[in-house]
Amino acid sequence: MLRQSLFALCVVTLGCSSDPEAAPATDAAVEVAADTGTVKVDTGTMETAPLPGCETPLSSGFACAAPTKTAGKTTCTEAALQDFVVKCLKDDITVPASCADWKAANAACASCVADWSWDSIMGKVYPDDYKCYWSTFDATCAKSVNCLFSCQDEVCTECVDEERSECFQASEKSGGKCWDVAGKDADACFKKFDAQLKGCDVNELYADAPDLTTLKEQILKFYRGACRDNADWTNATAAGDAGTDTGSDAPAAETSVSDAADAG
Repeated sequence: MLRQSLFALCVVTLGCSSDPEAAPATDAAVEVAADTGTVKVDTGTMETAPLPGCETPLSSGFACAAPTKTAGKTTCTEAALQDFVVKCLKDDITVPASCADWKAANAACASCVADWSWDSIMGKVYPDDYKCYWSTFDATCAKSVNCLFSCQDEVCTECVDEERSECFQASEKSGGKCWDVAGKDADACFKKFDAQLKGCDVNELYADAPDLTTLKEQILKFYRGACRDNADWTNATAAGDAGTDTGSDAPAAETSVSDAADAG
């Protein structure tokens, strides 16, 4: 589930908040209304799995909440996105100076890209896969998965580095502190929506040494779905603009970043 991925990314980019706990809280995007109708979790009945010594108990007042869903748009053309991945991405997960010119020339598209990006990475260009989750899951699963993430943030708040990764992984498994809270339901949701979640895959972003070509391919696909096709990743691997129909039964040809560069 890569819940711990942002923390490794912070180390690489130095672009996250100076508050080590601010990043997960921002990304979880939990909004609790005055009357949410949620039922507080009885944590006293849960079994616990072996976890790092840094783990903390889940508070008695913990309650699940639905995440904020980001609106999809059709403000990015294929040409703008192809230009974006050339001018705004680097293999060290920083933002090149050339990106400023791209943003100025493509203001509406850049606004959508920012809406769908990590809040805690400087530059507002690297995609937040969790925002894709909230658009892809149904409402029940979105709430379950967000609840799992929030639970992990709380029980692993004192953990750092490798211990934090171990804490997240253990907490979401059977017997872990977050399993009965939401982990079991979230696991079923990830399995149920496995095919649809392929559009959310930006795993290269979290690699120790990202391959720039792969990174650009994944990010191009992500923003096609989010900002070209109105939060629909069905055709995100295909080049073209929103609503484009090839006029035949054959699938649209996929255009890669390298193909576009060669054509230019």
